[in-house]
Amino acid sequence: MVDRQVCMLYCLGMQIKHSTNAGPRERILARAVELFFKQGYHGTGINQIIKEAKVAKASFYDHFGSKENLAVAYLELLSDRRIDLLDRVASDYDDPFEKVMSIFEYLKEWAEDKHHIGCPFLNIASEFPLEDNRIRETVRTHKERQRHLIWQIVVQIYPDVDDRAHTVADTIHLLIEGATVENRVLHSVYPFELAQVSARKLLTQSKH
Repeated sequence: MVDRQVCMLYCLGMQIKHSTNAGPRERILARAVELFFKQGYHGTGINQIIKEAKVAKASFYDHFGSKENLAVAYLELLSDRRIDLLDRVASDYDDPFEKVMSIFEYLKEWAEDKHHIGCPFLNIASEFPLEDNRIRETVRTHKERQRHLIWQIVVQIYPDVDDRAHTVADTIHLLIEGATVENRVLHSVYPFELAQVSARKLLTQSKH
């Protein structure tokens, strides 16, 4: 079984923070991982990040140039880790149906973790109402990557019916995203449990 990092952000932040080889850029990212998630983008100032990362202000601007650039780097790092983690969770199984179910099992564990306070991508996107924003665009790119990962699994169930694979994959992705939002509101794993039941029924019925 994959060693699942249930709370991706907390583990990632701690991993970078305590690395003996962490340079200024890595330390800045480590603080961004923790502070942006806990305090939000607008609630976190550059000076706080610089102070807690123990770097010079000039070093911050040399590596990132702006707070927005740092936020984009933060989201891209999380996206790479999240997609890799979901892919490794699914790779424990040969059956594509079980691959999908394993993703829901991971999400339920993620929702129950003591450090969990919602989806970092949705949290930061909610701070920016305008569409023409690099941060929101980075969030959309991540969600498309996640949708594509699900499609790559589902298409194995319907190799000769491409349209059906897209429709089912999109529906499962919507179940995941809807459960993620409802989990943030209710602070309960129940939305993911219900979403998993719905995904199971969808996949079972779509086979016929």
